[in-house]
Amino acid sequence: EQSRDEILELQSKCQSLHVSSQTQEEENKSVLERFRAELATERKHADQAQAAITAQSAELEGLRSITKQDQESLAAAEEEASAARRELEATQMEADEGYAALRDAHEAAAALQCAFAEQAHQSDVARAVA
Repeated sequence: EQSRDEILELQSKCQSLHVSSQTQEEENKSVLERFRAELATERKHADQAQAAITAQSAELEGLRSITKQDQESLAAAEEEASAARRELEATQMEADEGYAALRDAHEAAAALQCAFAEQAHQSDVARAVA
């Protein structure tokens, strides 16, 4: 009688863990999707910034051939290019952080799946013993 109650209690706990695991897995998938979308957006921004840098670099090359009277314009363009490079670096760092967070969420989901598999195995062993 007591073993049967223990088995029923273990089965109830396993069922609860299974539901919790499924819920966590769905939440992790949602987080992964969100991070993927954010990463895609950050990469798009980084590409746009790189295109702007390329355009400004080409413009700078043209400005370098201009006479000394236009040196102030050249300095301003160089500052804009520098700011664009800094923005690109910041965007790339954000993209890298987003990727790292995405990887961490994926690893957490895998760990949760392993824990669920272990609980299921323990339940199978408990049933086999009974």
